[in-house]
Amino acid sequence: RVDRDYDGEKTLLPRRFFLLLEASGGGLTEGELLPLLGGVPQARFAPLRLALEMFTAVSGGAVHIAVPSFRQAVLDHYAPEESELMDWRRKIADWFYENPDPPRRFRVLPRLLRETGQSERLFEILSGPACFDALWRHNKYEIREYWAELEAGGESAAEGYRSLLEDPSQHDGVLLTHMAEFFAEKGEPERAQKLLE
Repeated sequence: RVDRDYDGEKTLLPRRFFLLLEASGGGLTEGELLPLLGGVPQARFAPLRLALEMFTAVSGGAVHIAVPSFRQAVLDHYAPEESELMDWRRKIADWFYENPDPPRRFRVLPRLLRETGQSERLFEILSGPACFDALWRHNKYEIREYWAELEAGGESAAEGYRSLLEDPSQHDGVLLTHMAEFFAEKGEPERAQKLLE
């Protein structure tokens, strides 16, 4: 029925909407969805959201499919290949990478970069103090996991945070305390001590 209601859309709005939600992993906010859908007008998007309200939910501002059987029906109906979902993940990651303003950027982007194998971009994003701060406050185990994977590939957190380690006085004390804990738990007490001092 939703497909039929939007049959005039050459861009297949419902299919793109569902695959974006599926590819995102944790859902997307309206402010993220609209540009990712190609700048579809709010007047065109709102009726679709209302039609699907009983199957979706909003958590932390992000819309996601809330009914498991409906999610399975979506996957069965549209039958996306894994390569297509990976393309959508890359598109979402590119959007967050190129748009520094969305508040959820540091919560969403690192995971998508990891899932799409973009380790250079992941290293770049994680190396920013703002990203470290956002991830540490949300879930400190997540940033440890990202760095463990990058370091297994030859990267180094000490290199990523080199400018901060060389001149910690330019940064907030709470951030330095968190980063000291990070390095202490990594088995690098000298760096942790320097940050604490």
